Amino acid sequence: MVSTASRASTVRRYAPAHELQLHSHAESRLCYVMRGNFEESIGARRYERKRGMILYRPAGLNHAEQFGRNGSMCGLLTPSSDWLGLTNEFGLQLHNEHTAYGAAAMRLVQIFEREWSIRDSFSGLSLQTVLWESISLLGRPARDSKPSASIWAIRALEYLHAHSGDSPTLSQIALSLGVHRAHLAWVFRAAYGETLGARLRRIRTQRAALIRGTQFSLVEIAAQCGFSHQAHMTRVFRSVFGTTPAYYRR
Repeated sequence: MVSTASRASTVRRYAPAHELQLHSHAESRLCYVMRGNFEESIGARRYERKRGMILYRPAGLNHAEQFGRNGSMCGLLTPSSDWLGLTNEFGLQLHNEHTAYGAAAMRLVQIFEREWSIRDSFSGLSLQTVLWESISLLGRPARDSKPSASIWAIRALEYLHAHSGDSPTLSQIALSLGVHRAHLAWVFRAAYGETLGARLRRIRTQRAALIRGTQFSLVEIAAQCGFSHQAHMTRVFRSVFGTTPAYYRR
């Protein structure tokens, strides 16, 4: 149902007193607990899971579940590689399990449940929002000393990755996201410690750094990565990596 941030979405119902023996999943998964409660075992630890919680489980994590007398209903999302890659921007350690709860998590769970019941042409976009907002909630425990990334900052970062070959203005990005440009500029810098322009520059340069093992000329690489010309790429590349693209390739 979610077109870009998730490759699969579904809702699963678990019968009362049902038990899932120790198992793992081949892919990372997000679970939105919509109804009921259950006990989850991870190693020697046992946790109570209740309605309104968001659970992130990395691929290969061994765990077991024992469901309560009322059973449970959970929304499940399999995030795409794009989502998993972007979570690194927020310091989210994806090899560990993460749990979010509280009013903000409950709101996302309720949106998931409502959109799953509606399932119209707009539901996919709504579930995208749920998935992206989950990043900031899941990342907060490890980021208490830093400001939490707002949904506008998350969306702006996604926009930059999607349009890294363009040269969007702040007004264009803000208009595309539906937020005031001043607010967008503030929340982005508060979240990531740099401006939108600085981040776009770094994204382009990181993509240009993939030149090792390619047969493209530096002129072609500069054009593909959105630089105005090779000299421009060389100047920016040196400022980020301390060397030139040609030397880096050698």
